Amino acid sequence: MRALALALLALVAIPSAAQDVLPGQLPSDDGPQRLSGPRFGVTYLSPGVVDRINDTLTDPGEEDVIDLPLTTQVGWQFEFQTFQSQSGVLTGVAEIVPLIGGLERGRIFPTVTFLAGVRTRKGFEVGLGPNISLTGASGVNEFNETSGVAAGLALAVGQGLDVDGVSIPFNGALVLSESGVRASLLVGLTTSRGRY
Repeated sequence: MRALALALLALVAIPSAAQDVLPGQLPSDDGPQRLSGPRFGVTYLSPGVVDRINDTLTDPGEEDVIDLPLTTQVGWQFEFQTFQSQSGVLTGVAEIVPLIGGLERGRIFPTVTFLAGVRTRKGFEVGLGPNISLTGASGVNEFNETSGVAAGLALAVGQGLDVDGVSIPFNGALVLSESGVRASLLVGLTTSRGRY
């Protein structure tokens, strides 16, 4: 319970650390919209990933932690501009996306993805980068000796929609790792008017 409270506190505090426009900088009207903000969604876990999690969190003879290969996700996307074409049609974006899964099971499965990609003025984006996940337990100190960090390669594709001044980014991601594949669908919200 203490871990869940800390995770929720972190998610509430994160928005204050995310700035859309630097002090003294005016947002551009030419580039794509900034889409930093909360993310919510669901992840499908391939059988190899499910086996890795269950092997890590259960002792022989115990009931598996994961029986249904789906988990919810909640987190935040931070993003930074890396370049912009002269016309403003194409903008490079670096993204950091920390997510917490497994809360519906009373577990914490934290992941963080680092993406380098491009976004068009119309809101279509694609990115590639490393993903790091940690198999969690119901409490912060309840990891056994087989727990650890798993790394994978993430490929993400998305489209941002503008609905009456609210940006709603939709993203799909595949993470390829030694133990299997994870496929995520995420949706976010931002009322930022900032553009790159």
